[in-house]
Amino acid sequence: MWQKIKGRIWGLLWIVPVFLMAASFSIHGMAASPVWAAVDGTNAVLYLPQEGEITDCQVGTVSCGNVQVTPISETEVPVKTLIILDNSLSIPQSERPVITQLLTNLIGNRMEGEQFTIVTIEDEIHYLCENESDYLTLSSTVNGIQYQNQDTQLTDNVYQAIETLFEETPLQFSRVVIIADGVDDKEIGYTRAELQELIQKCGYPIYTVGCGPNNSEERTALLDNLFALSRITSGQSYYFGDTTDTYQIAQGVCEYNQAQQVVIQLPAEVCDGSVRGVKVVCGGQEYTAQLTMPFESIPASSVPAPKADSIAQPAEEPPAPGMPLWMMAAIGGAVVLVLGLGTAVILLVVRRKRNKKNDRQEPEEDEKSSEIIEIRDNGPAIRHWYDDLPGEKPDEFGDFSANAEENTVRVFGSAPGGGPRRTKHLRLVDVKNPSRFYETSLKERVTVGRSSSCQITVDHTSVSRRQCEVYEEAGQVYVINCSQTNPTRMGQTVVDKPMLLKNGAVLTMGKIQMRAEII
Repeated sequence: MWQKIKGRIWGLLWIVPVFLMAASFSIHGMAASPVWAAVDGTNAVLYLPQEGEITDCQVGTVSCGNVQVTPISETEVPVKTLIILDNSLSIPQSERPVITQLLTNLIGNRMEGEQFTIVTIEDEIHYLCENESDYLTLSSTVNGIQYQNQDTQLTDNVYQAIETLFEETPLQFSRVVIIADGVDDKEIGYTRAELQELIQKCGYPIYTVGCGPNNSEERTALLDNLFALSRITSGQSYYFGDTTDTYQIAQGVCEYNQAQQVVIQLPAEVCDGSVRGVKVVCGGQEYTAQLTMPFESIPASSVPAPKADSIAQPAEEPPAPGMPLWMMAAIGGAVVLVLGLGTAVILLVVRRKRNKKNDRQEPEEDEKSSEIIEIRDNGPAIRHWYDDLPGEKPDEFGDFSANAEENTVRVFGSAPGGGPRRTKHLRLVDVKNPSRFYETSLKERVTVGRSSSCQITVDHTSVSRRQCEVYEEAGQVYVINCSQTNPTRMGQTVVDKPMLLKNGAVLTMGKIQMRAEII
């Protein structure tokens, strides 16, 4: 039978610049509780899972005296809790009421200001509520969960849910609760190894709750893979085959409710961009983490300007002894004459170039080439170029009426010398739904991603906020990946460097496949 796993691991976790990593450490042979840490400006921020007096604080070998301690219950948003639930029919019917009771205990034990996000997973993520604190809303959400006959893509969706949480609030302490019947080892989409790397990078405590039977080697492997996610960041794991005490499980998940936030003002001598260890001793327990130090910058306004009389002036060359005044005057006149002639020649050249430019006949307006930028999309929640235009908008099929020509955006341009210029256009066509496509000019670099600030916005949770960029250079079109955790692929190749984008190539962004057409 499965026993409650209290994952306590040694070692340090990799960190990324400015972002945070979590780590667990040991003292006197005893394993420490998980520590979540971050760098915020010139401050190091640690969340310790216990209250107590701070008796020692060091960054590297430098002692720190400027330390501020605050119970997280007194912060505006003490913690964000992400709950990920597999609501497929593979969850035994006898365990579904237990899950409902567990979720009810979690929201009932919430902290003031704690924000809950609850999602269910199948082939895609379904957000039931986001950043919600109201008990009635949360209770209604929990009691309204339905279990369906579906295939669950757990690895992909857990990856995307955690990545979204991290990208939105990288400096916010958060915890993740995963309730499922296991994690597979599939090689399509995000792999289990990639999910583990993301959990390491974010550092959130992961709490896993295993459901379903444990009556075969396959089921044992699936549950083992699930519980392994908790061990990455020293979270805790539970199995309904061992305990259905939902109050006990909720207490374990809420172990950080009594935590305190420790803010350390980093001394100037450690703000050099290096990776340094941070050690805090609280109540006799030592907590350590490794963080990338910031670079301390001095505002330009704080640097005093040199006084006028302090600026060294070049010493004038005294005249040669015995040089007569008439000779000095002659030399000076020659210098003035040379400078005057040089200036006259420069002005003459500039004037001739200007006259040539003015004499060049500009092409008539109707002879200029037109570049039509269009974006058509039948998908939900996509921002189009025509949203900001007055007048008629397209219908639900993305088509304009007979007056559509008035709403078409045209950008006119001409090549040097007055000849027409042909600017390439990029069209991305959804492979699964060809009626959904995006089109824009390649006059400038085109950013593709989930963010509304991108030139092409693909509204799908598996797509990163800034997924990739497409640009034209020397007559060729290239694509370059922008996401560090969600790589863009062209065919089966990861776009880890600028790659030539050929007409008809298929770009994979998360779970979306787009066929690129250069027109």
